[in-house]
Formats: sequence, structure tokens, C-alpha cells
Amino acid sequence: MEELNAIYERMRAIFAEEAGFVPNNGCDAMVRLYALASEVQSLLAQADWVLDQSFPQTAVGQYLDYHAEMRALTRLPAAKATGVLRFSAPSAAVTDYEIDAGSVAMTSGGVRFETTEKATLAKGETYVDVPASAVEAGRAATPSRARSI
Repeated sequence: MEELNAIYERMRAIFAEEAGFVPNNGCDAMVRLYALASEVQSLLAQADWVLDQSFPQTAVGQYLDYHAEMRALTRLPAAKATGVLRFSAPSAAVTDYEIDAGSVAMTSGGVRFETTEKATLAKGETYVDVPASAVEAGRAATPSRARSI
């Protein structure tokens, strides 16, 4: 989107060309011209938003639902992501470590995953993979590796 100052400077140049002079900054004409440039920028931003809502690839929320309705589709409710968490140790475990079902790990992005089965990091092993699902449903939940122990 075009910057406010670029719009204002273009309008100022056109004003100077049409009027044959450049008014001083801060005079009534320039203040009005700046206010008009601000409104033009707002309209350009709104036009960009409307254009985004016009296509299913860029539409969001209710407007995406409208595109789906035109094709007899409805949005499915959010689902919990599922995957595998890898619990690891820096060196071979010296004893068995129990990982209870319901243990929660968090990604660096703050998405929490909960193990769905009990597992054991066996003595002599450095990792164990455990089935897990996101604590909350939604798009942000993407399985990743978590480290523990």
C-alpha cells in the first residue's frame, strides 16, 4: 500500500502544477491537502482489504465462509492436531524413565501437546517416541519435538 507521505507529496506537486505556486507548509491549503491524503490512504487500505476478501485464497473469517457457501461447503470445526513427541536424554538413560499418559510438552511457539499413551524411556536408550495430541484445537497446533529428562 502506498505511504501517506508519498500520496501527500504527489497531491502537493499536482496542486503546485495546477495553481502555479507552492503554498507554505502549515497553511490552510496544505493542512487540508494532508487531511485529504490521509483519507485517500484509508480508502486504499480498505480497497486492499476488500480485494483480499474477494478471493477464497485470501479471504478470512465470515468472508471465507461466504465463498464456501457458494460451493455448498461448510467449515469443519477445529480439530486437535495429532502426532508423536520425542522425549530424549543427552546420553543413554541409566534407569527406566516413565512418561505418563497426559504428560504435557510445549513447543517454542507456546503450543501445548499431551501424550495419549504411557511410555518408558528404557535404560540404555536416548529417546522414546510417544503418541500425542494438541491440548487445544486449531491451526496453530503443529506437532514438533519436545525434549525432557
